[in-house]
Amino acid sequence: MARKLSDVERDAMELPPRERAVLAERLLATLEDGDDGDVEGLWLQEAEKRYADYRAGKITQS
Repeated sequence: MARKLSDVERDAMELPPRERAVLAERLLATLEDGDDGDVEGLWLQEAEKRYADYRAGKITQS
């Protein structure tokens, strides 16, 4: 039986920030239908920057 979106979302939000970023990257990759340059690399850089800021206490988890 397929899981409800709300259940999947709840479970995903319990992941650590870095794992959520990886999950988001993988989900976005399934939606890509062409080559948009280095979008994947840019998203990864952004996710890593945000995670570093979080670890440094510059931002908090909401």
